[in-house]
Amino acid sequence: MNKKPSSTIMQDFVFGGIEADPSRLLETEQKRWRGIRHLYQAAPLDPKPGEPVTVTVTVGQDIHVDRVTLYVTTDGSDPKGEHGTNRGFAIDLTRTYSGSR
Repeated sequence: MNKKPSSTIMQDFVFGGIEADPSRLLETEQKRWRGIRHLYQAAPLDPKPGEPVTVTVTVGQDIHVDRVTLYVTTDGSDPKGEHGTNRGFAIDLTRTYSGSR
């Protein structure tokens, strides 16, 4: 069986696009280390009742924090009310790693 090679060539994302532009790569890295975000980093993603959950929060060097509070709902809605506790509950997080602070 002889197959004719495809004339369509896919661009390899590793060698093209944003990675090929050093100034955009630097900008992307700088944005990565600014602000505060959790990027839905929780483990396990679907915990069983009573199972501990680890939530990873990254705080950039441009922000000074002395505490972080996680506001949680279990029905998919956004937390609402004073400090998110009228719909949901709040948990004060514990710092487990600190890069340069």
